[in-house]
Amino acid sequence: MSKKTAIWIVIIVVVIIILIALVRSINSSPSATPDTSTNTPIENSVSQTPPVSTDTNSTGMSAQSDTSSAALDQDTSAVDAQLNNLNTDTTNIDQGVKNY
Repeated sequence: MSKKTAIWIVIIVVVIIILIALVRSINSSPSATPDTSTNTPIENSVSQTPPVSTDTNSTGMSAQSDTSSAALDQDTSAVDAQLNNLNTDTTNIDQGVKNY
């Protein structure tokens, strides 16, 4: 197997893993209909804090807790940009392999 073939196989595997993660995150999102089976409020003495968001400036992604349409559009654009950068990296690797 040539180096170029191995690189393409790695790229395909990475894309498949990204797609599987994306599908799982879409399927695990909470449903739009509220659960009406129990309507009794539960008193909780422990204060809950929102999740700590990671630095999203370098990735272009929105905050983890933001699920608005605008945030999803921003995340989609960021993923597209990252995939385009991956394609650029692949092209650079291919050129490097050809020159090697």
